[in-house]
Amino acid sequence: MEVTGYDVNKLSELGLDLEEGIEYCAGDPDLFEEMIEEFIRDCGVKKEKVEEAFKAQDREEYRTLVHALKGTSRTIGLTELSGMFFELEKAASVGQTDYINENHAKVMDECEKTIRGLQAAKCES
Repeated sequence: MEVTGYDVNKLSELGLDLEEGIEYCAGDPDLFEEMIEEFIRDCGVKKEKVEEAFKAQDREEYRTLVHALKGTSRTIGLTELSGMFFELEKAASVGQTDYINENHAKVMDECEKTIRGLQAAKCES
C-alpha cells in the first residue's frame, strides 16, 4: 500500500504524518488521497466562514467551524494543525477571546500555507 498521487517527501515537510493519515482512513491509501483532496476543496470554504464568524464575534459558530477543521486535518495526519484548531475550539468553548484574538491569524495563515503545500505536493497525472 502506497500513496501514488502525492510526493510523500513534500507531505512530510508539511508535518503530515503519513502513517497516521492512512490509518485514520481505514488503512486505504486511495481513501487517504481522496481525503486530502476533500481537505483542499473544503478547507477554503470553511476558512472563509471561520473568518466571517471571527469578525462577527460569533463564538458558537466559530467553535463549530474550527472543530470541523480540527477533525478534517487530523484525519489526514496533520496533527500539529489539528492541535492548533483544537486550542482555538477550546478557547471558543470557554470564552477566551484574548487567546482567539492572539492566535486566530497565525492558525489561519498556517492553514492556508498547508493548503498550498498539499496542492504543490500533488503529482502530475
